[in-house]
Amino acid sequence: MAGTPDAKSGLQPSETIVKFEHVNIGADKRTVSYRRPILVTEQSKARKRFEAAMGDFRSLFPAALCYTQIVPVDELLTLTLLYREDDQLARLMLDDDQKSRFDKLWGELRYVSREPLRVVDVLDSLLETTIDHPQSGVFDDAVKSFNERADAFRKKLVKSEAKHLDALVAFTSRVWRRPLAEAERAELRGLYRRLRDLELPHEEAFCLTLARDFVASPFLYRLEVAPDGSEPAPVADLKLASRLSYFLWSSISDEELRAAAANGTLHEPAVLVRRTRRMLKDSRARRLATEFACQWLHIHGFDPLEQKSEKHFPNSRHCAATCTRNRSCSSPTYSRAMARC
Repeated sequence: MAGTPDAKSGLQPSETIVKFEHVNIGADKRTVSYRRPILVTEQSKARKRFEAAMGDFRSLFPAALCYTQIVPVDELLTLTLLYREDDQLARLMLDDDQKSRFDKLWGELRYVSREPLRVVDVLDSLLETTIDHPQSGVFDDAVKSFNERADAFRKKLVKSEAKHLDALVAFTSRVWRRPLAEAERAELRGLYRRLRDLELPHEEAFCLTLARDFVASPFLYRLEVAPDGSEPAPVADLKLASRLSYFLWSSISDEELRAAAANGTLHEPAVLVRRTRRMLKDSRARRLATEFACQWLHIHGFDPLEQKSEKHFPNSRHCAATCTRNRSCSSPTYSRAMARC
């Protein structure tokens, strides 16, 4: 019978149809059917080419990446708090140094989130749901492994407290812009110890000791001791670094500038010029304009001047008269200013 065939002859593109049989909360079951399959012979080059391409796809995109979510949205209790699935990314795209950095970031995330302890809490809640259906010994091995992991993490927390305190003392030296005297180091450590003796947890004792840094005069004021004698003397390298960083960056010195000051070379003209040029290329140099220039020109105090002030703006009367004659000042700011006049 003459007519047009339903499908054209030759190789046809495949089609995928996804049907939803039923949908549950947080999950669904799908049936996948294929139309117009690609037909190839057993040992043909086309088959090898398609198999290689599909193998590459499976290597780049493992099956787990196709999951819409790891934990259903309606799941109240789950032991999957942090789900790591970057093995393919690491294998295909990262070198050894990047992998090490990635592992370190994951370790920091687990430490900050305290995931091992949280998982134990979730596990206890899950086991409470089985009280009405006792199954002696079924979960013992699982509970034991989670508890061992949590105990190891608690020991890690205790061990890291000393490192936190050392970092706090080093931070104090930075924000006070000078090396600490031995008595100052002992005072900080003693304050932390006294707070712990009051049965405060590590985090609270650490925060209160850190607050001590920010209310101390060496942090609030940039104090400098005059040199001995009545003759001028060169500025010490540490003080020079502080002056330079606050002038250009309105902040404390960075590690590179502190290193130059510590080795006693910052006062050398060539070194000072090189360090200054580096700092001027940094985005923090914009603070030189927003802080120094605004203070110099009293721009920060412009808004509070609601009254006309010939002391601060001696030419304001002349400008107002000129604008009134020329009718050229029509901005909202000028209109508000003239309304106050």
